[in-house]
Amino acid sequence: MHPTLRFVLAVLAALVAGGVVVALIEALGHFFFPPPADMNPDNICAYLSTAPKMVFVFPLLAWALGAFVAGMMAKWLCRYSNKPAFVAGNILLFMVLLNFFVITCHPYWVMITGVLLPVPMAMLGSRLIPTH
Repeated sequence: MHPTLRFVLAVLAALVAGGVVVALIEALGHFFFPPPADMNPDNICAYLSTAPKMVFVFPLLAWALGAFVAGMMAKWLCRYSNKPAFVAGNILLFMVLLNFFVITCHPYWVMITGVLLPVPMAMLGSRLIPTH
């Protein structure tokens, strides 16, 4: 397979794998801390201002582990380079930033941690897969 095609497919597969992990962990968070039944875009900030801190831990954990799995998947599919993991980690970082722009009332500690986690976790995941 051509290296460029392998690179692109590794990034795409990594994003799918990371996205599945994020969705599963966030769903688990909603299971343990269900949002109010009347939740809508207009009152989400009111809910988040009174929500327990554990409500924010699940998304942070999801973003970190999703990036970790994405980095592992990228390196597993493209063993000659860590670049696909870096690209996947940066795309996941962009998705986290997009979340912050859509839901503008996250606490600062969530925003700072959310920005600092994806790329290093993706690179850590890629480092665990041996190079050929």
